Amino acid sequence: MANTKTDAAAEAAEKKTAAEAAEKKAAAEAAEKKAAAEAAEKEAEALEKTNAAAEEDLAAVPGDVYVFANLKQDQSFRLSDGEVVTIRGFTVSGLRKPGGGFFAGGKYGVTPVPEDKWREVMRVYGKMKIFLNGLVFDAPSLERGQAMARERGGLRHGYEPVDPESQRTKTSPKAED
Repeated sequence: MANTKTDAAAEAAEKKTAAEAAEKKAAAEAAEKKAAAEAAEKEAEALEKTNAAAEEDLAAVPGDVYVFANLKQDQSFRLSDGEVVTIRGFTVSGLRKPGGGFFAGGKYGVTPVPEDKWREVMRVYGKMKIFLNGLVFDAPSLERGQAMARERGGLRHGYEPVDPESQRTKTSPKAED
């Protein structure tokens, strides 16, 4: 009988230890999730400030066109004279809303480019898919370009973050060209 009491006490102690370990693990996981959410929020705020600052820097000079790019990063084009024209993409990787959800894609980076240089980019690189499918386009004014970007708001480049809670998220293998 004493053995049964000792066994029961040992079993109770094991259960208590296991429960305490589970509580510690749950607390650590919760703290880790909170820290990750805070870090993601800070990263999103910093990126938002960067993109806002970039938009403020859109003072075009006469003869410039506005180039809108729905790309995950900047894209550079080398011209025949060796000069490089770089257009701004719109970074979306890792973006999360403050509540932890993902931002929608379809955002465009905007870059004023001298018209003659942009004509050369289009002459040399104009058959790239980013131009043919509308991910990159030019507009004569910022307002017109913004309207065109709104019209193309559903266009995706394929590198947007996936919202795991969405019922619309679908994947399929890349089709061969």
